[in-house]
Amino acid sequence: MRGACAPRSTAEVEAELRAFRHTNDDRERMVSRALARGVPAHRIAQLTGLDPAEVAPITGA
Repeated sequence: MRGACAPRSTAEVEAELRAFRHTNDDRERMVSRALARGVPAHRIAQLTGLDPAEVAPITGA
């Protein structure tokens, strides 16, 4: 309901934030899966745009 009443630009940004939340929730699973398939941590950081310090705890490094 909030999005329906908000100005279009605000509603669009809110939709993007909801999509980001979903993507961000899957971050650990995605990184773990990439590691399991042999993608190095530094490459995961490059491809995802994550800070290497965010990737390290997931990798156990």
